[in-house]
Amino acid sequence: MAETQQGSIVSGLSYQYLSTLTFTVFGGLFYIFIAKFLQTSEVGVVSLLLAITSLLNIVFSFSLSTSAQHFISFYMGKGDRVEMHSLIRRLVLISFLLSLAGIAFTLLMARPLSITFFHSPSYTILIEISSLLVAAMIMFGVLHGSALGLQIFRTDAIVYLSSGSLSYLVGLLFLFLFQGISYLIVGLTLSYLFGAIVYAAIIFLKKPVVKERSRLTTLNLLLSYSWPIILSGLIGYGSQYVDRFVVAYFLDISTLGIYSFVLIVSTSLGFLAVPIANVLIPKLSEFFSTNRRDMLDKGVNLSSSVLTLIYSPLALGVASVAPIALSLLANSVYESGYIALTILLGVSSIFVLGNIMSSVISAVRKTRVYILSTSLTLSSNVLLSFILIPRFGMMGAAIANSSVMVISFLVLYYYAIMKEKRSFDWVTILKIWSSSLIMFFVVSLERALIGNHLDMLPLLIVTGGLVYLAALNLMHSLGRLNKEEFLVYLPIRFKMRKAFNILLGRAF
Repeated sequence: MAETQQGSIVSGLSYQYLSTLTFTVFGGLFYIFIAKFLQTSEVGVVSLLLAITSLLNIVFSFSLSTSAQHFISFYMGKGDRVEMHSLIRRLVLISFLLSLAGIAFTLLMARPLSITFFHSPSYTILIEISSLLVAAMIMFGVLHGSALGLQIFRTDAIVYLSSGSLSYLVGLLFLFLFQGISYLIVGLTLSYLFGAIVYAAIIFLKKPVVKERSRLTTLNLLLSYSWPIILSGLIGYGSQYVDRFVVAYFLDISTLGIYSFVLIVSTSLGFLAVPIANVLIPKLSEFFSTNRRDMLDKGVNLSSSVLTLIYSPLALGVASVAPIALSLLANSVYESGYIALTILLGVSSIFVLGNIMSSVISAVRKTRVYILSTSLTLSSNVLLSFILIPRFGMMGAAIANSSVMVISFLVLYYYAIMKEKRSFDWVTILKIWSSSLIMFFVVSLERALIGNHLDMLPLLIVTGGLVYLAALNLMHSLGRLNKEEFLVYLPIRFKMRKAFNILLGRAF
């Protein structure tokens, strides 16, 4: 890859991280505020309402965002600009029609959904208002995917930063200014609508106009690529949320509120995987179009190492101070969920690599694998939820939920790596993860000795950082990677390359 291309990717990835980090921070602040100022039952209502909205978005978005990322980059690799821009226009038109269908369906099913999930028709108006949010998210999603497909990563991140990433903040402001959950939905809707308008202006007004028309990407081809993603998305939704409904059934709405907050904290670190996937799917799709297998394998190994290097210490670090973290982010009532949080973060510390495997599956058009993956994860979560939750409460729910990530990774790894006979650098991954695990045990022991005191948190953080860096260097965890090549993918700003070279110079 040329130096200019590397610089472009580094700049784009940096902005993608900034955008996703902002989204996560504001999302975290949103849930922290409602956990502190609303009753746990109201937190449960908000969580359930957003879950329903997410489900409707999955159904009616038809996975056009992922399709846009793949096919646009695929034709970029082939140099077919006519098909690229023709495809964008068709995808936007289809998403507009699907948005209208989403509004109609939501309005029609608002009352039944309210009675079924909230056990009262009084929430019908909230679901009706949410129909506009569903439509805005569909349009926003396909335009966001188109921008990623065009590989304008920096521009995409800036737009996402100014709209999607700020959506929770706007929703929070509306919630507390106007004192109503309905205004939360209005705030979220306006944010996504604004983002969709800006995306459309950039893609259609600032880019050179291509008047020619092309239809190489037929509707049947889009359907064959998208329908497994849609079906797996629905099944995956069930596999992710079934434990919450079982908690509500066997326990109570307050426990659901606590458990939902624990899940939010555990999944918030997932933002670290999103920017890598945003860049990885378009780039791997481009390599796939030109049959550059060596570059595809190299991209998978490098991105896996980077993700593990960043994610595993943060996940296990938070897990090691779980009681303090929950008390700090919410209040002492939520501290009862610390065991569940430790389990969720511990499992995700290595199986987060399923995000990389998923990017490979999308890039090489083996989307039907998602159906098998999500079907198995749904079965696992359902079975374990009904067995473990009545007996072990939130801890059982965390084990059931964690099985989703484990099984999904195993299936995706088999089809993305083993069946394709691709190389995967497990040595580097396990060395990095082992360094994080050592840090987890040291900090957990230190916390057990000094107690769960908030004023000791800075000391625990410093200990964790020092132990992790020492373990990485002593184990030469990055020894299989090319140091100079690795440093190229780090931003020059804020002397990050120099700092990395000093702190982890002996790790290579």
